[in-house]
Amino acid sequence: MIAAKLRRGLHGLFALSMAYAAFAVFALNVDTADRRDETLALLAGVSGAVPILIAAWLMRHALREQAARLVIWLAAIPPRRVLGLAWLLGLALRVAWVAIVPPAPASDGAAYHTLALRLAAGEAYVSAGLHAYWPPGMPLALTPWIVALGDRPVVPLLHNLVLFTLTLVATRHLARRLAGDAAAAIAVVLLATWPSHVMSSGLVTKELQVLALVTITLALYPTRAAFGRAALAGFAFGLAALTQPALLLAPVAVVVFEALRASAWRLATIRVAVFLVAFAAAIAPWTARNAMVFGRFVPVTSTSGFALFIGNNDRAWGGWIDLAAIGDPALDQRRDELGAGRVALERAVSWMEANPARVAALALRKQQLFLGDDSDGAFNALKRGLGIDGPAYVVAKSLAIAFWLGLCVALIVFLAAAWHARRGALPAFAALPLLLFFYLLSLHSLVESGSRHHIAVSGALAALLGAWVEIAARRHRH
Repeated sequence: MIAAKLRRGLHGLFALSMAYAAFAVFALNVDTADRRDETLALLAGVSGAVPILIAAWLMRHALREQAARLVIWLAAIPPRRVLGLAWLLGLALRVAWVAIVPPAPASDGAAYHTLALRLAAGEAYVSAGLHAYWPPGMPLALTPWIVALGDRPVVPLLHNLVLFTLTLVATRHLARRLAGDAAAAIAVVLLATWPSHVMSSGLVTKELQVLALVTITLALYPTRAAFGRAALAGFAFGLAALTQPALLLAPVAVVVFEALRASAWRLATIRVAVFLVAFAAAIAPWTARNAMVFGRFVPVTSTSGFALFIGNNDRAWGGWIDLAAIGDPALDQRRDELGAGRVALERAVSWMEANPARVAALALRKQQLFLGDDSDGAFNALKRGLGIDGPAYVVAKSLAIAFWLGLCVALIVFLAAAWHARRGALPAFAALPLLLFFYLLSLHSLVESGSRHHIAVSGALAALLGAWVEIAARRHRH
């Protein structure tokens, strides 16, 4: 009984988070990294989000009716045909985007590409003298492509098309677990047409790889005594952590999920243990490599202290800052890779203890950065990659943000509708993707933040929306 109430509370908190996301979309439009007028941001957020949320609420019955019609229409189409059409649509959009907007490696993507070239050539995994600055997941995944095809511009696209395919299949499976075939159809179409994903399709970007691995984890994780699936899920999640070390502590979401289920404790304990062992097994070879290099325990990267420091110092604004601008030799990893990380961690903790009010204010700002934008693909492909900052970039960015805003509002409306239809008894498994969402939101309320960090749960969000639409539509039809 208590577990069920906690799950319902988790859904309510998620609805509030999506409302805050709508606020953040408009608040960030008058925001810059260097200067922020808090009053103007508050007015922009409220005046933009409130009318949209009120309009969506007033239209909720009409939206449910349209959803019921959509579900009836989808029921007439064979599920595999929907998956195939969504796959072809997604492929076509991604190939067309790359044909129109040629990819240009920049920033993190360029570093991952260079490391993959080194690995393909049989050289050491070192960048600017640093042995564990960059997580290895992305370079390791690109290396077989480069060995097979050479250093061709098409390699990132091919890799991302494979990732898209895997994510699509996993999202479909997750949505079917939550509701049924109509939910799966809605979810795969959303994923296939997600603007930011399409715009990232020609780039070397770890976020799409993390998205695929996280969605596979959620699709595989069992709720019964299927320990083999628990092992596969744990291993996939370990690979995700090798790609994005911020997920190293994310297995706590699985532990809390099993606690909220509050049933069959013995089987749940074994299931979690198998998941954790497989998770550790995926990471262990790289951890062993780091032990050989440093003579110390370094699970994935040497940058954990910097992640906290970048989000908590006198210059912190919520997002990324260039440490070189600080000009402190003690923070120079090229002099002492692990020692600089320890210094960064100590300074971050000291600053947070001395500035609790600033930490709280920054947390709200970081949440807005996490929730209020979805144009990372447009930024990396156009502005950062090609230096395009004119009307084309504005249109691409606006399209991505509009899609994200519509998704957030739809999640609120159909979560409420599904809640009403089932009297709060929503699918219990939905708690796991929600817990993972809140893990990422909480983490990036402390460390540096940005919209790219929610990409990992895009497949889960699409599946949840599809499930809630189908549940609401069933009740409306009856």
